[in-house]
Amino acid sequence: MRSAQVCAFLPLFLVANWIWWKQNLVSAPSLPQKVIFLGPSCGHVAYSMGFIAGVLDDPMTRQAILEHGVVFGGTSSGAMTAAFASASLHGVGTMRNWYFEEARLGFEAIKNHSTLVMGDEVRRAAFRYYSKCLSALKAAGNNGNGAAGSDIYELPWLRALPISVTEAPIRPHFISEFRTATEFADSIQASCFVPWLMGLRPWLNVLGSRMFDGFLGSYRSTWPDSYLFASFLPTIPSVLISNHLKVYEYDSTLDSFFVKAWPWGDPVWTDAAFEKGLADFTTHQSELRTRLLSFIEAPMSGSRTKSCQIQFPGVSSLLATD
Repeated sequence: MRSAQVCAFLPLFLVANWIWWKQNLVSAPSLPQKVIFLGPSCGHVAYSMGFIAGVLDDPMTRQAILEHGVVFGGTSSGAMTAAFASASLHGVGTMRNWYFEEARLGFEAIKNHSTLVMGDEVRRAAFRYYSKCLSALKAAGNNGNGAAGSDIYELPWLRALPISVTEAPIRPHFISEFRTATEFADSIQASCFVPWLMGLRPWLNVLGSRMFDGFLGSYRSTWPDSYLFASFLPTIPSVLISNHLKVYEYDSTLDSFFVKAWPWGDPVWTDAAFEKGLADFTTHQSELRTRLLSFIEAPMSGSRTKSCQIQFPGVSSLLATD
């Protein structure tokens, strides 16, 4: 009798939960620009950076991104990769520079200590990123936007860099603009922060709320048609996403999901992963270019403004190293 009651109640319980889930979805912000949104790659972040290096090294794709005012965004480790991609798109360094000069330091820190240092290391990396970009822009003759004393964006591409975090208990929270280095570093750290793995804390206090890694909140998010969600690991079901680029289908690495996802303190292994990501894009360049251009060049519903992105010729040489 009792089992029959449970069986009768279970469908009602599942339907009630589905209705609650549908009513409590949070939409990513609809920006005037289209967004290439980079999903979590966990320990596979080096691969994702290599893949995006291939995207930005492809002249046709890069030019289309600039001409159509497309911006990058991301969640979890994809948020920092999106920031690196945005700087590279504007001529501040290259994805290779950012990997070897910044992202790789995180894996070295894990090797020398443990994963518990990752939370603070991400925040330090975000501050270094901001400082390097600001110095590069000033050296190129650009000192920010707006008059003194007004609201300005010191880094112009941070006017539109949508990233997501998870607000406790499990609610997605999107942040799309950053006026200061502290705003940026706090938000990037929260988006990447995996509780108890990246520090002995259940969450971070950001914007007056308890925030942590954006991945979990992605299951309660919706994505406008103006977003292309790039998945580097098979973690987000396609049913949740209108435009889904399954990068993992092009991934030729032979490692298991767990090996890719875990943040190993092995810089040599991550170096190889970066090169593999770049090589995989190059191998499938024609197909991937077609898919990206199809998204970029498709008409966008509603009003649209010109890109806030500005190209600064010659800036990349300030950060480039041989």
